Amino acid sequence: MIFNIKNNKGVVALLSVVIIAMVSLLLLRSSSVIALIDLDMVNNSIHSSMAMSNAESCLEDALRQIQLDANFRSDGFYLDLNNGNCLCTVTSEQTNRYLIRAEGRVLSYLKIIEAEASLDNGELTIDLWERK
Repeated sequence: MIFNIKNNKGVVALLSVVIIAMVSLLLLRSSSVIALIDLDMVNNSIHSSMAMSNAESCLEDALRQIQLDANFRSDGFYLDLNNGNCLCTVTSEQTNRYLIRAEGRVLSYLKIIEAEASLDNGELTIDLWERK
């Protein structure tokens, strides 16, 4: 069956509406996918920053412990924080020189900070602070 367009002007209008509707739906779907990708990226950034903050909290706690007790060492102390947790180790191969490793976690995100510090006459100095 062949349509004669001159006699069926309504068919042309209907096809035009269908084509415009399909293009609109494709654009809407594409913009929705882009919005979901952006939302996922923001979520990843937030959780990664929170994990780094947890690692910094652990490291600062270890530095405080060292200031209070020059003999402080730890194979791993654990802090449960509001948005995750952290694990910190403090080792020392030389008197008053410390190697601190802090791991901050939020969900499946892990951030690590390693620092070297020295304590001289009660004054704590951070010699190295490295994010990994």
